[in-house]
Amino acid sequence: MEERTIASLFALREAIKADPRVKDLEEKEKKMSLSPEVSSLSKAMNKAEDEYEIALNRFGENGEATKEKLKALHEAKLSLDQHPLVEEYTKAYVCVRDLYLYLDDLLFNDFRHPHACGGHK
Repeated sequence: MEERTIASLFALREAIKADPRVKDLEEKEKKMSLSPEVSSLSKAMNKAEDEYEIALNRFGENGEATKEKLKALHEAKLSLDQHPLVEEYTKAYVCVRDLYLYLDDLLFNDFRHPHACGGHK
C-alpha cells in the first residue's frame, strides 16, 4: 500500500476517534455500563430470554408457556430500552452508525458497483 494511502487511513482513523459524535457515544456507553439499574434490567432481560428459549425448545412456538415467556421477554426488553441512560445511548449510537454508513458509502460505493469505477460485471 502506498505510504500516502496509509497516512490518509491513519488520519481518517484519528478524525473518527476525535469526532464529537463518537466521543459522545463513548461517554454514554460508559455511563450506561456503570449503572446498577441498567445492569439489573439487562440481567432481567437475559434471564427472560433464557426462559423463553427453554420454553420454545420444550413447548414449541405456539405453546402457552412459550407465549407467556415471550411476553415477559418483551416486557423486560422494553423496560431496559426505556431506561433514560439506554435511550441516550441509543440516540448517540444512531448518530455514529449514520456516520459510519456515510463513510462506508463514500469510500466503498464504487467498489460495490463495478460499472461506476470502470470495472466489468
